Amino acid sequence: LSICYDNNGIYYDFKRNNDLKGFFKEKLSKKNAFRAKNIVKLWKEYSISKYNFPSFIEPPPSPYILLIDQIFGDLSLDYGDADNNSFIRMFEFAINNWPDHKIVIKIHPDVINHKKKGCIHSSYYLKKNVIVLADTGQINRLIENSTAVCVVTSQVGFEALIYGKDVHVFGRPFYSGLGLTIDHKFNNHDFEITLDQLVFSSLVKYQICIDPRTKKKCEIEEIMNFIYISREA
Repeated sequence: LSICYDNNGIYYDFKRNNDLKGFFKEKLSKKNAFRAKNIVKLWKEYSISKYNFPSFIEPPPSPYILLIDQIFGDLSLDYGDADNNSFIRMFEFAINNWPDHKIVIKIHPDVINHKKKGCIHSSYYLKKNVIVLADTGQINRLIENSTAVCVVTSQVGFEALIYGKDVHVFGRPFYSGLGLTIDHKFNNHDFEITLDQLVFSSLVKYQICIDPRTKKKCEIEEIMNFIYISREA
């Protein structure tokens, strides 16, 4: 439904400049800041995610920390200054920092259907207080009800920022190092931006959206509405 077009690099390569980094530095007009806030509102109202399913994953009743697994060999890991040790550090941090919480490990959809392999070793699944969720479904309620979210480079960290969560990051994804996340890989911030700037830059300026009904370009709000009404149907 959308694709990013970049003249200088790609968003998941932390070493190179790319168009998205340039967009981050642009000041938002009042009109565009209002639009960004509306996109955040619709994102939550319509339960939008990178993957959009008709059903929802229900969160556990106990307080929990959400850990996001990723695909082994995912380009965003290598280009995001991360490796398998990043997942070990993330897990150990969560276990040590929240001893009274459940640790919910969310497996990637492509691992669930056995197409790919995950990064968090299955031996961690058996540890005390760990819950492994391998269900296919919408992740929004899982994010919304968590105490905090821990990621390496997963886009779920970006989505968790939309929900106002504390996001602990153990790699260098595009939304880290901007003053919005708790960065465990590095502490130096070149500059800081607001959530509105992040959302507008990433979802409006960096994307080309195509309406599957008309095959023509459209705005992201129309795509979000299309996902919502498709799920309702």
